[in-house]
Amino acid sequence: MTMRILKQIVMLFVTLSVGITAMSQKVTTAQLKKAEKQKRVNAIIKQEEEGVAYFSKQWAMGLKLVNDGVGGWFEYSKIRHPKKNLIFQIDFAERKHVKEEKLQNQYAPTSPIIFGKVNFFYPLKLGVQQQWAIGNKGNRNGVAISVNAGGGIALGLLRPYLVEVNKGNGLTEFVSYNSPDSVYFVNLSSIEG
Repeated sequence: MTMRILKQIVMLFVTLSVGITAMSQKVTTAQLKKAEKQKRVNAIIKQEEEGVAYFSKQWAMGLKLVNDGVGGWFEYSKIRHPKKNLIFQIDFAERKHVKEEKLQNQYAPTSPIIFGKVNFFYPLKLGVQQQWAIGNKGNRNGVAISVNAGGGIALGLLRPYLVEVNKGNGLTEFVSYNSPDSVYFVNLSSIEG
């Protein structure tokens, strides 16, 4: 009887070990999908390290502060080939003359004015460029070299500088420096803002 129990225990042990081994080697479809996704991600990372673009478009934007104004730019790029890009650019800014000086009304709390200012100036630049990559960046660090050729148009937009003045009897009007009513520019007490 003990021999029989011993045989049953050995058979049970062999059956369990074979069953556990078979279960541990079975790969589910979820695990296969996860492995394929990881393989794709690794391939993209390798391409990125080698400098090969895996996307078809990109964009960038920013603000710029210069000594005579402030502006912003936007750039959209269509990547046709890993070594060839088509870039569209727009740049908009506000420029001020270096001699502009704001004057404050001493008699009333109003916003300051710029004496002699006629217009606000806004340069608008639109451009298209073709970019060819000559050398890509190395795996870890390095320099990418490219050649750009392009062109565009630059426009200067003007907006009149108007000041609100008090013409008496509670009447206020907006006047410019070159208007017939420009005498109000000299009299700071008549300026409302």
